[in-house]
Amino acid sequence: MDTTIQPIDSFVREGFARKMTEQFRAPAIFVTSPDVLKNLKVLLGNKTPEYPYIFLRQQSVAASTDSYNSHHLSRVGVPVQYSKNQYQLARILPVNMSVELTFVTNKMDDGLDSVNGFTRRYLFSRRNGALAFTIGYGMTSLPITYVLDETVTTGQRESPVDAESIYSIVTNATIHGYVSEPSLGTRGRIQDIILSEQIPSAPNSTFMPFVRPI
Repeated sequence: MDTTIQPIDSFVREGFARKMTEQFRAPAIFVTSPDVLKNLKVLLGNKTPEYPYIFLRQQSVAASTDSYNSHHLSRVGVPVQYSKNQYQLARILPVNMSVELTFVTNKMDDGLDSVNGFTRRYLFSRRNGALAFTIGYGMTSLPITYVLDETVTTGQRESPVDAESIYSIVTNATIHGYVSEPSLGTRGRIQDIILSEQIPSAPNSTFMPFVRPI
């Protein structure tokens, strides 16, 4: 029976949404359906959402072409846990996730919850790496970095209910993260190396011959 775990890409999305929430002090959520407010209400424990809030939409996922270790990570994997002289390994692949960011607020110019407040913090986050984080996946720590677009686009619409001005700021990010296979593989661990010309007689051991330099 295969052992399966939660894929690392789900932790990448969760981690990025958490960092967005921390930096902009607004709930951030990845959405896939048109009813984004319903998704947000579930995230908030069925509470009515209050401005501001952030919607994240994954637009595409592309294999990273500039990762130096993608071949090893995808073929061998990273150790997740160790038991009975065997490592359980998860195969992972470096990727670039393209994400659309939408910040929704009812204020144009005030604190961080306004259009201008978000824009300022966004541009600083683009420069200082405040949205980066690290994932501890099994026995391995993996850094997650990102690139934010240079431009922040502001749109305005009128609410049909109370004529309140609603502002939607739309921009894009590229997350340098990973995807992984849920199924784990196994690999034995070398316990002892015996430097001898004789085949060892120790129980449960494997003879691995090699030539010593003269």
